[in-house]
Amino acid sequence: MKVGIIALSFGIGKDGPGLSNSDLANSIEWLLISLKKPPGGLSDVKAVFQWEIAAEINIRPHELTRTSSCLVKTVYGKAGQYLDSATVIAEAKEPLADADEIYIVAMPFLHGWLCKRLAEKACLHNVKVYKDHKINFDLRSMQWWTRGPIRLLIYSALHMIFRSSKGRSLFWDNPPEWVKQLKFEQTT
Repeated sequence: MKVGIIALSFGIGKDGPGLSNSDLANSIEWLLISLKKPPGGLSDVKAVFQWEIAAEINIRPHELTRTSSCLVKTVYGKAGQYLDSATVIAEAKEPLADADEIYIVAMPFLHGWLCKRLAEKACLHNVKVYKDHKINFDLRSMQWWTRGPIRLLIYSALHMIFRSSKGRSLFWDNPPEWVKQLKFEQTT
């Protein structure tokens, strides 16, 4: 079975990717373990990770799945610019076009549903949101809307009403030092 995985970050820490992204990286491992089991198992894995998730992954998917074919693509934003979910999904379209199933690994509360809709609009088929692993909100996230469910609801409502991303740009106008020092490389 050919499986695609799209992992989208949620929030960002002051000195690293943050708690939510660490949980999301761990859920990828659990997803791969569950997919490896019979019937069928895996023959091919293609994964597209937003860079905050890639920074937290402890193992490579091919080490866990022992598949003959494994592609991992890490998506980075342009320096100083916010990388949104729609951009990550767009980057995933080509490598995952032939996948039998595509799993979205994202914050299940609202964000996972949004990412599934974005993937379906990008003409990706058989898209599922992986929800079998607990993802915590990060109370210390630098993005206020990712610190809890009420904040995310408020942000979502404001975004729907005003179609604005001004709250996001405030962070990227002055990113923390650890983000400025990152060396961005494309990996496959």
